[in-house]
Amino acid sequence: MSTGIFSLPYCVSADVQGLIFDFDGTLVDSMPANLASWQEAFAAFGREFDESFFYTHAGVSLVGVVKLYN
Repeated sequence: MSTGIFSLPYCVSADVQGLIFDFDGTLVDSMPANLASWQEAFAAFGREFDESFFYTHAGVSLVGVVKLYN
C-alpha cells in the first residue's frame, strides 16, 4: 500500500465488472474549471495566472506547475 502525499490505497470489490477511467477531455473537459481555480487562487494573492501558461503546461502536476511558475 502506498502512503505518499497524493497516493491512496486502491481496493476494488471482487464483484466489480468494469472500471471507467476519464482522461481529461474524454468524457468531461474539466480544463476550463481547473484554469478558473488557478486564476482565483492567484487573484487572492494579487497575482495573475496566464491562460497560455496553463494550457502550455497541461498535464503537469500541481507541484510541477508551482515549481515552473516560481
